[in-house]
Amino acid sequence: MKNFEKLVRDGYIEKIRRKGEQVPHRQATDEEMRFYLARKIREEAKEVCKALMRAKEGSNMHPNAEVVEELGDVCDAIDEITAFCGISIDEIEESRKQKNATYGGFRGRWILNTI
Repeated sequence: MKNFEKLVRDGYIEKIRRKGEQVPHRQATDEEMRFYLARKIREEAKEVCKALMRAKEGSNMHPNAEVVEELGDVCDAIDEITAFCGISIDEIEESRKQKNATYGGFRGRWILNTI
């Protein structure tokens, strides 16, 4: 059995139990949770990157279906982080708007070659 030591969705342990497998697990302490949330958002962001690189126009399914699924996982991770840190979505949106007003977004597709 692999040693995962990773934050998993609430229903994941029960899903494994229904298969008849033993599931050693524990709940993260408040002190550990910040670390595990950081790992989770990094893991989910990497999955978005992989999905973006695999997305292909002309496939049988929606070309971005996997990207959509992985972005949903990122949104769930963000939701957990905001709840844990006591941050509101409004605070995030205000920060995003301020940064966009100061620096703009990414729709211009500008690539910085050197600095």
